[in-house]
Amino acid sequence: MANFLKMLFGSSNEAEIKRLRKIVAKVDAFEPEMKKLTDEELQAKTPYFLTIFDYFVTYLKTYAILKVFIRFFKVITVLSQLN
Repeated sequence: MANFLKMLFGSSNEAEIKRLRKIVAKVDAFEPEMKKLTDEELQAKTPYFLTIFDYFVTYLKTYAILKVFIRFFKVITVLSQLN
């Protein structure tokens, strides 16, 4: 039964790969624009890139913390139902 569902819906890894491919496509869309820039123009964009990078690092940390919190909450919920 599990194999049938996996064939029908795909594995979680396949879903993650599909999600990441969409992100890669968006990043690849910037390539022509970036190729047009001179070295000086790219250097001028460095602060912008660093700001974006910092934003995503903060987002990923927040996401990771939320995932841990949700798992912790699920464990607490299950344990509370045992008593």
